[in-house]
Amino acid sequence: MHSSLLLLDSASDNTPIFSAKLGFWRHHLELSSLLSHPSTSAHPNNLQTPTSNIIGSSSTNCLTTRLSLSLRSTHSFKMSPEGFLGRKGHVWQSPTRAGAKMRWKSKCSNADMVCLDENEVVVAKMWVGYWDTSAKGGRIELVGDRWKGDGDEGAFLEEIVLTGLAFAMYVMMMRAAAMGAAVA
Repeated sequence: MHSSLLLLDSASDNTPIFSAKLGFWRHHLELSSLLSHPSTSAHPNNLQTPTSNIIGSSSTNCLTTRLSLSLRSTHSFKMSPEGFLGRKGHVWQSPTRAGAKMRWKSKCSNADMVCLDENEVVVAKMWVGYWDTSAKGGRIELVGDRWKGDGDEGAFLEEIVLTGLAFAMYVMMMRAAAMGAAVA
């Protein structure tokens, strides 16, 4: 089963900035930028982005808890669970922040997921509408100016969106597996 997402910039009249293709059968995610192609249709079913516009991908399988990610085809990295049964979230070494330890954590009091930097400061918050049947499936909010950096904010934004969507897809996959096990 495949699904497509369209990520909009709420600060600029909901301009489409990213598209994501999710493959639930093979647990694969592909993130593309729409910024260089303004003529791309804004309807999720009509996303025909060229392969040169792919900015990142993520994959996993049911036998591991690690996520394999690739950003701009130059940075490959893994997100791994931390703590007993991954209760502290999934961590990775940020390729756009000189290897700084970053973490996505779920089950937070003020969001579905939060992204923390190496100093445990919130960089981004994410709300995911797992069971939402409306057109809006969720929201990513960049917090403060911690996500801004050495003049390469675009690459870090792409990294946050890619890792956030990959982690959300992983959590969704685990919840579906747990529900299947509970029914069996």
